[in-house]
Amino acid sequence: MRASLLLSLLCLFELCWSQEVVRNYYEEDERTLNEEYFIIWKDTAVLHGPYKKHDLEGNVIVKGAYEGNLKTGLFTNYYPNGKIQRTTHYKKGLKEGATFVYNLNGEVIQEATFRQDTLTGQVRLYDEAGGVKGSSAFEDGKPQGMVTTYYTNGNKKEEINYEGGKPNGITRQFYNTGVIMLEAEYQDGLLNGIYKTFYPNARLEMEVFNDRGKLSGYIKKYYDTGQLASVGNYRNGLLEGAYLSYHPDGSIKAELNYDDGLLLGENTEYYPSGQVMKVSQFSNKGLTGVISEYHPNGTLAIEKFLKNQLPYGTWRYFSKKGILTKIEPFELGKHNGVIIKFKDSDTLSTQTYVNGIKSGQWHTFYENGNAKTWATYKFNNLEGVFTHFHENGKKSYTGNFYRGRRVGQWTYYSTKEKAILIETYKNGELISKEVLNHS
Repeated sequence: MRASLLLSLLCLFELCWSQEVVRNYYEEDERTLNEEYFIIWKDTAVLHGPYKKHDLEGNVIVKGAYEGNLKTGLFTNYYPNGKIQRTTHYKKGLKEGATFVYNLNGEVIQEATFRQDTLTGQVRLYDEAGGVKGSSAFEDGKPQGMVTTYYTNGNKKEEINYEGGKPNGITRQFYNTGVIMLEAEYQDGLLNGIYKTFYPNARLEMEVFNDRGKLSGYIKKYYDTGQLASVGNYRNGLLEGAYLSYHPDGSIKAELNYDDGLLLGENTEYYPSGQVMKVSQFSNKGLTGVISEYHPNGTLAIEKFLKNQLPYGTWRYFSKKGILTKIEPFELGKHNGVIIKFKDSDTLSTQTYVNGIKSGQWHTFYENGNAKTWATYKFNNLEGVFTHFHENGKKSYTGNFYRGRRVGQWTYYSTKEKAILIETYKNGELISKEVLNHS
């Protein structure tokens, strides 16, 4: 017996002797402890014994223990103020038994049960008053049956029925007033059947049909007055055929035609007055289009062209009086050429682009026709001489840009074009200033 006792003491002494404490520190602050744990050596280091983790402020945020590299027993998470945030039990590294989550006041806000690291049974959420905010049942880690969540006033927020971990049957969402907000049918996790949304006044907002996750069949939208807003059809998730929309007073708003989700043929949109607002003509399976937009008085406002659904050609803009106000050239969806803006037939500005990149001369003008700015762009950056003019046509200031930054000497002038100030720049930064004349 004495020999057995001696052997036990020797084994205990050997275990204690071989156990080492390990401390890791944060990279952000090498003086602040991150983790502290114990290891024993069995051919390699094995976590065994108490475990602690700290935040950057030095507060303990996790406590637990390891046995043979596996979490064991109670693990507790803490808020920075030391109050418990979560308690979880482990057995051989797997979650086992009840887990509780607490708020800063120490009240339970969530509880769940695990079996071999898998959620099972009821998961419950609680509000600050202790009332159930939501609950769901789990089987083999998957939700099963009705999952219900609640607003803090006790009204239902959402109810979803699960089978095999997937939504099945009717799903409903509610406003916090108790009025239904959404109703949808699911089958094996996919929308299948009627899908409806509602306004806060309980009137129908939209209804559409789904077939195995794809929009299919009719779609109707309504104003909150109950007036029909639009009606159309889907096929394989894409709009197909005629699509009509209406103004709140019931007058026609748009007459559109779709083919595989793209506008095709002639499409017309209207102002509430009944005046045509836009006419678009699409061809080539909806890839090519000519669009004409109109002012409320019926005059042409914009003329657009599309190729492969991208801006193409020269777009023109007009005032309500039919006067040209802007020319905008496109190629393959990008500005290409000179954009010119007009006012009463006089040029206000010219902007040069090459394949969508600012390049070349850019000029602006006063309404009296005199030059306002002269600039040059290269690869989207101001480059070279830049000159700004007074409205009387005299220089206001001038200098040079290099890759979008002011460089060298910039000279400022009075309205009589007398130099009054010189600034010197280096890489866009002002390094000196000399006042020449204050008059």
